Amino acid sequence: MVRSKGFMRTLESVIAMLIAVGVLSWATNAVSGFSSFEAQRKGIDMLLDSLIDMGILGDYLESYDFRGVESLLYYTLPQGVRMKIELRKWTRIEVEELSGANVTKVLYFTYNFPEGTNPYSIKVLDGSYTLKTRANWVWYRVPITIHGNGSSLSNITVEIKNISIHADDPISDDSFVFYYKGTPVDVKVEWSGNQTDRVVNVTTLLPSLVGYEKAGAYLYYATNETLWSSTYANLASPISVDYDVGLWEEAPRADVLFEVSLTKNEEKTLYMEYGVNSEGGSYPQIDRGQINMSGVELTVWENELKGGKEPLFKEMPKEVEVSSRFVPTGKGVFRIDVYTWYP
Repeated sequence: MVRSKGFMRTLESVIAMLIAVGVLSWATNAVSGFSSFEAQRKGIDMLLDSLIDMGILGDYLESYDFRGVESLLYYTLPQGVRMKIELRKWTRIEVEELSGANVTKVLYFTYNFPEGTNPYSIKVLDGSYTLKTRANWVWYRVPITIHGNGSSLSNITVEIKNISIHADDPISDDSFVFYYKGTPVDVKVEWSGNQTDRVVNVTTLLPSLVGYEKAGAYLYYATNETLWSSTYANLASPISVDYDVGLWEEAPRADVLFEVSLTKNEEKTLYMEYGVNSEGGSYPQIDRGQINMSGVELTVWENELKGGKEPLFKEMPKEVEVSSRFVPTGKGVFRIDVYTWYP
């Protein structure tokens, strides 16, 4: 099997891999009395337990570095073993009824998912009960890199011109959001073009730009199907900076609609579950005209931009071994399923 150079990571990650190699050797020897497939599964079980105990797996998952998880496991498996990982994540949602009435409402929020999320896997849970849920994937983004000029600047207004954007359906004029270093910042947007293809000029307020750093940013936008509505700022005259603008792409961001029943003044904790690198699922039909956010307070956790990359390996045969573990982290609970097989 060819070991791809695309998997090479930082020194810290390499050290973690070396630790894991030792663990896997011990685990493989410990189950040598079993059949090859049974030993394969039990060895992975021991490896996952050790990576969880050492905190390595939790660190990768907490940063949504799913390709890093894949890389770590890939390099520690015996030569010739193939693999695929799937993940599930649970995110807390808190909802409070404020009007003093028993109600059934359709609520919504806009959420930043990690790369590789299965759109059909998203559901909101009330205990063990799955609520009627739908996720509308109507968002796009353009990656941008802003270059420092050697000075240490703070609270600066800059303009980024000639950003080409596209959507398959008409673009919402009120949907533009600018993220700088993972945080939304004030923005003013001007554009020319038609409903689905535009050239955009962005004026935005940056908290800082230090030295010769190359700071990452994104311009997000959505189609008219979005429920999001932005407020644009009135910003001062911009200064000139160097920047690179990438190509538009579909964004891992969605408007999530769900139906929930609440008794008067009830405070309820729900959970959103979603899968990464998984298959299957379906959407129920929810009429966006039924949305009613009045008289409720809704709080969604872990809604920052998610870093990291999705796993590379997507396919697997029908006959596989699977090892599964739940991993609690500071960003909520993950479940990892590791599928292995011999070609």
